Amino acid sequence: MKRTLIASLLTCLALVLLVSCSSAPKVPDEVFETRNQASDYVKLADSLVAKGQYEGALKYYRQAIDLDSSVDSLDSSSLARSSLGRLWLVWGDLDAASAEFAKAEDYARLSGSPRALALALTGRGEVAFRRHDLEAAFAAFESAVTAAGSDEASLGIALHDRASAAYGLGRSADAKADLEKALAINTKLKRWSELASNRYLLATFLAKEGDLEGAVRAGLEALANDKKSENSAGISGDLVLLADLSGRAGKDEDAYWYWRRAFDSALGSNLAAEAKRALEGLIAAAPKAGREAEVVDWKKALDKLGAIAK
Repeated sequence: MKRTLIASLLTCLALVLLVSCSSAPKVPDEVFETRNQASDYVKLADSLVAKGQYEGALKYYRQAIDLDSSVDSLDSSSLARSSLGRLWLVWGDLDAASAEFAKAEDYARLSGSPRALALALTGRGEVAFRRHDLEAAFAAFESAVTAAGSDEASLGIALHDRASAAYGLGRSADAKADLEKALAINTKLKRWSELASNRYLLATFLAKEGDLEGAVRAGLEALANDKKSENSAGISGDLVLLADLSGRAGKDEDAYWYWRRAFDSALGSNLAAEAKRALEGLIAAAPKAGREAEVVDWKKALDKLGAIAK
């Protein structure tokens, strides 16, 4: 086996001067073609995540990483790994997410890319946040803000996340200041999904402070921005938020219809967990909106969904 491998390599070497060999270095145009293909795969995967098509996204993120690795593109490989880490976060696999962000950080430091490093550090903070370690999350987000420097796209993400951790630690003034900066950056760059996340976070801040009307306004702005980018998962989450806020404000009819739209959105996007949450909301909201007769049907739908999930 070993001799066969050596013979193959020697044969390849002998042919380099005459024909292209699989181990021959790529010429610059081929390198750019490979990197561009990897970038296209990441964009495609991102769009699939927005539509809730996670299996397909996983496939394309992995293909992007393989392509970037084939041409030793350290910064692109780091960015793709951070994107894959966020997919694991969506799936709730914190260990897999943590491992991917650690790899992303390693390659980002090797490449010297501020953007790649900022996104990897942000991912590390998001894992800590999910594990309810707010101090560790804040420290990681703070490092991400520093690493981002003048790269506005990654800075906007890092500021948003630092705002989340700061608010959780009781630093509401700092949190709101960071969020305002993130909003300004994402408005300037027209990053609709990020703007939606900013508005969603603002809505949660306002709701905790008892300003339900302000929270609903922020939630509606989040929904509008997610619609601009056709972010299905975001749209479903925004509708759930608005349903909850409307119910708390005593607007039972509004709450019912937000739950109804959240269910339709989740069902259309094949988001099982979100659909289950919306059905539970509908079962509670329907009687308050004078729609008691519908409860039996919604309960049947919930039972059917549970059976499919098994």
